[in-house]
Amino acid sequence: MDAYDDRLRANAEQAQRTADNTLIYLAAGGIALTLAFYADAEKPPEDGTCFLIAGNTLWVLSLISMVASFIFSRNAHLKAFKDWQNKQAGRDKTAFDPERPGGHWETWLKGANRAGLAFFLLGLISVWWFFVSAMT
Repeated sequence: MDAYDDRLRANAEQAQRTADNTLIYLAAGGIALTLAFYADAEKPPEDGTCFLIAGNTLWVLSLISMVASFIFSRNAHLKAFKDWQNKQAGRDKTAFDPERPGGHWETWLKGANRAGLAFFLLGLISVWWFFVSAMT
């Protein structure tokens, strides 16, 4: 049963890393595309520029959230591993919580993931609104 648990945890961690990487690539690509569009436009649109700035700012915040997510994930795994080792060695039987093995780092990790996704989606809406206002 321990091997199965280990595989499940490894698969969950890999899925989280893949999701974080995908969001980072999308946000960075979006910033690059919007800046290239704005720089190459013969006459950049006056109306709606604030939406482009807001969208790019939100995407930067999304990138920061995802990088923070990597750090929080690493700390959560280290805490869970150390607590598990302490429990196995009999040093501290109360340290390892199977419901929340990463402790408070796991809470920060979930918050960073949710914030990153929210910032990305709001940035997408802002950039979309910029293009709509630029085309009209």
